[in-house]
Amino acid sequence: MPLTLEEMLNPVEEEEISESGYRFAGGDAEIVAKVNHKMAVKRGEAVEVDDEVEEAVDEENKPEIKLSEAIHLCKQMEHISITYGTCETSLDLTRHIWKLWIELWQRETAGLLQSTLDRYVAAKSMNT
Repeated sequence: MPLTLEEMLNPVEEEEISESGYRFAGGDAEIVAKVNHKMAVKRGEAVEVDDEVEEAVDEENKPEIKLSEAIHLCKQMEHISITYGTCETSLDLTRHIWKLWIELWQRETAGLLQSTLDRYVAAKSMNT
């Protein structure tokens, strides 16, 4: 069957919308948000995160850090903050580091049991 003039000028293939990097399900609001984010990244106010890379990192690839090492790192970060930071940044960062240090210390000491000296000596004498 021959094509009509309308079908020749507007083929069906052109009416189908394919996947495009410039189409957003959220419409104009999502486009504006994306542009604002890219501008903030250029100004250094935001960091661009690659979703694919973020998904690739799983529990197995995380570095193993012991609580005692993390507590030591907190002390190092506090020292670095005070030594190299400005008054405002070092004060804010130091407060957050202290909060983290307290949480880590509580986790580390949560499983410990306090023992009396008598029990310790008695246990030592039984082992010898």
